[in-house]
Amino acid sequence: MDSLKILVIILSVTLFVLLSLSIFATVIFIKLLKKLSIATESARNAVENVEAITDTLKTVANGSMAAGIVNSIWEKLRSKSKKGK
Repeated sequence: MDSLKILVIILSVTLFVLLSLSIFATVIFIKLLKKLSIATESARNAVENVEAITDTLKTVANGSMAAGIVNSIWEKLRSKSKKGK
């Protein structure tokens, strides 16, 4: 075997190894991207749930504030009606 054939064999083996490693790395990278996509979707759902909870709390707070205002008006009217009697 002359040196040219040995060089071709070495280059062929090197090319095979590099191609195999790049395919393996690409497959792992794609799997990682899929996991990141799932994690992102989970985070998005969590944020939407928190937003829904805060909207509910705002509604409850506004309702209780309105009830408090109505109650104070009721108490004032009630106290005026008792004073008038």
